[in-house]
Amino acid sequence: MAAMPQPVPKWAIALAAASPPRLGKRGQTLASLNGVLKNHLRHRADGRKVATLADG
Repeated sequence: MAAMPQPVPKWAIALAAASPPRLGKRGQTLASLNGVLKNHLRHRADGRKVATLADG
């Protein structure tokens, strides 16, 4: 008789859901760049984000 599969613990499901999707090299680079530039962005009156690197 075949063994029944073990149920997956709830903590393992929560851990898998909490982890961000894996990114390739290009995705990692963009995520890093976004993190650096995030502090240098402001919102214009029309709601668009504008870089303020020259202002800083």
